[in-house]
Amino acid sequence: MTLAALLGLLLAGCGDDGTTSQPPASDVAVTTDTAAEDVPVADEGPPPDEDTGPPPWEPPPVAPDDTREAIVIEKWMVTTFAGGSPIGDAVDAGTFTYPKLGSDQGAFWTQIPTGENGAIPVPATAPYFYIIGQLTLDEATSIIVRLDGVFSLRVGGERLPGDPYNSKRHRTPLRLEAGEHLLIIQGALRGSPPQIELESTQHEVVFNLADVTAPDLEPEPPHQELVGLPILNFTGATALPVFARVLEDDNVEASVLEIPSVLHGASVQVPFELTPKAGFVADGEPITITLRLESPSLQWSYEQAVEIPTRAEGDGPVRRTFRSRIDNSVQFYGVREPPEIEPGKQYSLLLSLHGAGVNAKGQAGSYSPKDWAFTVAATNRREFGFDWESFGRLDGLEVLDLAHSALPVSKEHTYLGGHSMGGHGSWQFGVLFPGKFAVVGPSAGWIDFELYAGPALPTGIFGHAAISSHTLYYKENLAKRGVYIIHGDKDDNVPVKHAQQMFQELEGIVEDLHYHEEPGAGHWWNGDKSEGADCVDWPPFMELMQERTLDLTELDFQFISATPAVNPQHSYATIMSVESAAETAKLVSANDAGTVTLTTTNVRSLVLDGDALKARDVTEIVVDGTSHAVDGGAIEVGPQTGKKPHMNGPLVQVFQSPFCLVWADGSPVEFQRYAAFLLSTWNIIGNGTACAMPLSELTDAHRAEHNIIYLGVPMEQVPLPESIPMAWDELNVTVYGVDRPAAALGFIFPEGDRLGAVFTTTRTHEYLLFRLSPFNSRFWIPDFLVWADGGAQAAGFFDSDWNFNAALSLP
Repeated sequence: MTLAALLGLLLAGCGDDGTTSQPPASDVAVTTDTAAEDVPVADEGPPPDEDTGPPPWEPPPVAPDDTREAIVIEKWMVTTFAGGSPIGDAVDAGTFTYPKLGSDQGAFWTQIPTGENGAIPVPATAPYFYIIGQLTLDEATSIIVRLDGVFSLRVGGERLPGDPYNSKRHRTPLRLEAGEHLLIIQGALRGSPPQIELESTQHEVVFNLADVTAPDLEPEPPHQELVGLPILNFTGATALPVFARVLEDDNVEASVLEIPSVLHGASVQVPFELTPKAGFVADGEPITITLRLESPSLQWSYEQAVEIPTRAEGDGPVRRTFRSRIDNSVQFYGVREPPEIEPGKQYSLLLSLHGAGVNAKGQAGSYSPKDWAFTVAATNRREFGFDWESFGRLDGLEVLDLAHSALPVSKEHTYLGGHSMGGHGSWQFGVLFPGKFAVVGPSAGWIDFELYAGPALPTGIFGHAAISSHTLYYKENLAKRGVYIIHGDKDDNVPVKHAQQMFQELEGIVEDLHYHEEPGAGHWWNGDKSEGADCVDWPPFMELMQERTLDLTELDFQFISATPAVNPQHSYATIMSVESAAETAKLVSANDAGTVTLTTTNVRSLVLDGDALKARDVTEIVVDGTSHAVDGGAIEVGPQTGKKPHMNGPLVQVFQSPFCLVWADGSPVEFQRYAAFLLSTWNIIGNGTACAMPLSELTDAHRAEHNIIYLGVPMEQVPLPESIPMAWDELNVTVYGVDRPAAALGFIFPEGDRLGAVFTTTRTHEYLLFRLSPFNSRFWIPDFLVWADGGAQAAGFFDSDWNFNAALSLP
């Protein structure tokens, strides 16, 4: 497979239903796809910033009520296509014009009127479509845009991401000057027609009330709760610092958080801190709180009333919020508590991973209350999210850590289950993190992308960027765990062959292996065996959990690591770096009367937990023939310089910690527009947030707290290490001495103790950036990539000292 074809595959992705979720031509790639499942859906890090007190200026008065009007485009021009289309190239070149009926500009066009709720009934003649509209404005207008069932909207130089999952909850901001405007919308058919709605607003900023992330408030909340609310910025200000306030009332205390930036033209989630007052009454009825947004850049302050659900004690599953260490956004998880919680008692913990289209509270509600366990369900960032890989995997692990710290549960009694996409997540979490779970129980779980929806997973350099997706590579990691496989034999969503194959793969490896195939059952099934849903709350699976305990400091084990960026740690050993980024790493540990022998493969450096070893009466550990005394404390083996787990690569890792997008003052506006596109995409797909600002506004405090991503910043203004063989100017991007004109470049590099990244292009080719969207479970790009109109031109990994190595690169 050529580099160009492989890049098309990587950026397109496939849905969990086997459909391609992105156009294969030169069109914008946005996200991965997952199939909605026949499951009943219920309603829906770092510590919060310290109270900053009153702002250092007199806040302006509260804005008057908004005056909104619907903007209706009566008819749209529509074309469908199956493969590559010349339309994308014409749009990029700026030569595309409003089409005529019939054959025009390389496509056949029909005219379709707008239906109810903005529906556009695109004919199902081919999988992909373009929708073209004309809009005439008498004056400059701020427009709230809802784009459901589409990839993106382009108007002039502006680009807005759509919501391919048709959730109806997302809004993005668009500011247009007076005059005529050509709207170009692209997408893929997904069963229901796309919906496009436009609404004018008079406000500088707008709260998106359709997408509130809120907790179920309880009489005595176990920790600080938060509310996350997307904000749409129409001001034109490149970066809008804001103060996010909760106003005091009978139920909540006053609070304020300072947010460094809300970018113009983007939808950015803003957190608000909730502190219920003593004596707060939660009876299941919602309470109303008042949020206020203030900024020295705004003419007005903006207030918004928001309803927050409450939960009476013991009343079903509960939704709890937290500030994510991934990006400082507000996320939530679901909890099903024991019927009664006895003070001082340690309970078991079941982490459950939901299927596509299901939320965390609904997943927790699928289980009956256990007098011996808490059931906790993570969110995967959204109901569809990231297939429990990439950002979804990080979300699940974060919720696991939160549960261990916030609930009276034991790490030795921690278990894992999940259904469908969550069954796949159970396989992934189980094989990659065997040191966290005593029992793994996938229900209706698919094995990997290739076996479920195809096409084949990539190989070579791109293949190792995708290495953690190869579930079967790590099956031996389950050797000492309990495994319970559950599947319906008539499942028409995830074929039962996935369960059958995993059972065959694990036979002879896992001693405590169990299998149940429910006769006549489809994808989601229930019966009378459990008070919960039988396909997840299966009694024999629950019984196996109560029989198994996890050894947190195993001394006899074999462990295979995909990469230090994904799963570096098992038991007492943490892999800090590897010899080759193109191979997995392996640890084999054996204990003999207080002396542990550790043999490694493809491991450059380690840190061993001497305290844990000493607690197990280990006095000596021999690593690859070299003896180390165990006296407590960390034992460092090998060079501790260069790559580390949190700054290792591949390219997507720079987005997996709080990040800030910056562009050079005076640079082409396309780089700022790309920042807005990324932020809105991250909010739509991952319920995320990030900061963005001109380089001149970036401070040392921002650098200390964020991975800095430089968009189109001149080379001399980027703190690039000498070991990184990259250069760029308006005419060429240069990688290991090879000039490449008319191209784009993306790569990571070490910046202090954090990752940095550069995304740039040659002049007039800024449109290439929009073909690269990292918020996708199949964004399998190594440490660097060069791409152009023809596809990928070069790619590769840096070695463990951040040097170029031809053996780790293509071509």
